[in-house]
Parts: sequence; structure tokens; C-alpha cells
Amino acid sequence: IIMIFAFLCLSENGLADLWKHVHEFKVEWIISGLFCQLFNIFAESYLTYRFTKHHCDNYTMAKAISSTCIGMFFSAVTPSASGGQPMQAYAMTTQGVDSGIATSVLIQKLIVYQSVLTGYSAVVLLLRFNYFSGTLGNVMRHLALFGFTIQCSIILVLLLFSFNKKLTNKLIVFVFKLLAKIKIIKKPEKHIEKLEKQLELFHVGNKDLYKNKSMMLEAYVITAMQLTFLFLIPYCVYRSFGLYGSQAIDMLCSESFTIMVSYFAPLPGASGASE
Repeated sequence: IIMIFAFLCLSENGLADLWKHVHEFKVEWIISGLFCQLFNIFAESYLTYRFTKHHCDNYTMAKAISSTCIGMFFSAVTPSASGGQPMQAYAMTTQGVDSGIATSVLIQKLIVYQSVLTGYSAVVLLLRFNYFSGTLGNVMRHLALFGFTIQCSIILVLLLFSFNKKLTNKLIVFVFKLLAKIKIIKKPEKHIEKLEKQLELFHVGNKDLYKNKSMMLEAYVITAMQLTFLFLIPYCVYRSFGLYGSQAIDMLCSESFTIMVSYFAPLPGASGASE
């Protein structure tokens, strides 16, 4: 990734050449793109705050912004953005949130995010199917099917583990006994007992969140707005170059399709595949 980035910076028509034309950029569109990203961070932080505040009265928006930024950073530097949630959960525990509650909050946020992204992508494919077919041909069908299947599978697995206590406990026992068998840990019973207490908080937290229908509806609406602003960032960058040939709706749909397909690419932050 570093070598590719260095090549893009130093090659002809790279970053050095781009810098020569910086005075030609449309500042208002760059500011619009920055605003879209700030809204993305705000929405992510606000949902973390709302979900956590439901369980911890002393949790503040400042703490939510801090833990969210930590999560976003590790999502950007780990393969398939896999390090974001664990590091954010750890950051929340250092802020005084029980690990079971922190995990519950982040899992439910992820379910909301994945659900909205899947629904968003389904609408996009229906509205602009001919556009993508003309651009990518048969490749599009395979990519769309792959991305859509992965997204739906992730949602089903998360829901299963969120509400099926017996299955989750069986999996935990199996994993710790396996680790003990290969001599990685000793006395697995102690580890299982500690984790079962946190799992109890995790499942109770999940049920409490879904009982609050108004908060869940708010979460889905805000996430839909968050994704819209996020998907508009490439269009803002495009317009900042003084270009205007493509429509905003086409670029928004393209970004939604791209995110759906490349989200689980085994590269830091899923970078490279999406570009």
C-alpha cells in the first residue's frame, strides 16, 4: 500500500502535478466534502452516545467522539476494517463502560449500519441497474450478488449471536476448551465464567435497546443520512476539480455499490479495492 501510494505521489500526473493546479480547485466544493465527512463522524459519535447513554447515565458526547475516532482510525489501518470495533470497545471500557454493554452497543450499531447499507444498495441496484450493467456488464452481476450475499449473511449472523444466548454460550465454551487443549490458556472454566457474566450484560443490553422503538427508528434514519453524506464525498471532490458532466445521483449510487462490494476486502480499511 505504501509503495503504491509513493508511486501515485511521485509519478507523472501524481500528487506533485496535482499541487501545481491547487489554485484551480473550487474551494466551496472542498468545504462541502469536509462538511460531509464531519457529519459522518458526528452521526457515528451521536449513535454511540445514544446507545451507550441508554445504559450508562454518565456517558457523555465527548467520550463518544473520542471512542468513535479511535474506532475509525483502527478501521482505516486494519485489514477489512476489522480492528475498529474491538479497539472502540476497549476505548469505551477505559471510559467506564462495562465490556458487555460496549460490545452490545457496537454490535447493534453494526447491525443498523449493515441493514441500512444493504437496503440502500438494494434500492440503488433497482434504480440504476441499467447504468451499472452498461458500465460493468456481466462483472456487475457477480459483484452485486457477492456483495449482497455477504452483507445479508453478516446481518443474519449478528442477529443470531445477539439474541440466541444458548448458541453464543456454546461457541464460547468450545473456543476456550480448544484454546486449553492446545495449551494457549490454563483453567478455561475461570475465563468462561468471567465471559458469561459479560455475555449476560450483552444479551440484556440487546433486548433493552430493541424495546426502545423510537431510538431504533432514530438510529436507522440517522444512519441513512450518514451514508448519503458519506457517498456524496466523491462527488464533492469531483466538482472541486471544476468537472460537472456526471450527475450527483449516479455518483452516489456508484459509491454505494462500491462500498457494498469492497467493504470486506482484506486490505487496510478495505482500501485499494474500493479505489
